[in-house]
Amino acid sequence: MSTLFDQTETPMTTELVTTEQPPELTPMLLIERAMERGIDPGKLYELAQKWEQDQAAERFATALAKFQAGCPQIKKTRQIDLGQGKGPQYASLDDIVHKIGPLLAECGLSITFSAGITETGMLTAKCLVHHGRHVEQSEITLPVPSNMRVNDTQKMGAALSYAKRYALCAALNIVVTDEDRDGEGLLETINDDQIDTLREWIANTESNEAAFLKYMGVASLSSIAAADFEKAFAALKRKAVKK
Repeated sequence: MSTLFDQTETPMTTELVTTEQPPELTPMLLIERAMERGIDPGKLYELAQKWEQDQAAERFATALAKFQAGCPQIKKTRQIDLGQGKGPQYASLDDIVHKIGPLLAECGLSITFSAGITETGMLTAKCLVHHGRHVEQSEITLPVPSNMRVNDTQKMGAALSYAKRYALCAALNIVVTDEDRDGEGLLETINDDQIDTLREWIANTESNEAAFLKYMGVASLSSIAAADFEKAFAALKRKAVKK
């Protein structure tokens, strides 16, 4: 006679419920699955490249927006020396890089420069902004100054620093406080004959040279931009007519 204790109890089993999420469906995963099935992955590979480029560009835009939101204005603390008297104030390349360096690193951005001379003798400077494998660049081309009263090496160095600085500011949309006029002296200034002409007219019209320089926005006659010679000469001629 069997009893209750003779009955065999069926053991209870517990099924484990997994909560693992399926992998993200990316172009690279599609390529792997296509290769597993013997499908030509060529078109999918092109899709993967385009997808990665778009993702990199989006990450760059986000990083750049973060940088621009936190970037302070750069103050001008230096004054350009053209060899004869002081020129307008400006913010140097070193000052700008030192100021923005920590914020660039925080945003995952970095900068590099390249430069060269064109077939026509113009100076070209590029600023490349990197974020991962994504790169954006800004380029500026300008003539090498000929009328600065310094040697040729100093002319090239000043022009290159100026070009790199402006390429950097353009690439990152950096704001420099006050009107930036230091390019007047670096690009082209009036020659000796023009200086002598202006000095003669200043004397003949009994003009105050200091007031005239203030009107032109420069510290010396040699700092006047070549493009502003006609403006300076016309101002002195008007005074002569009034006399």
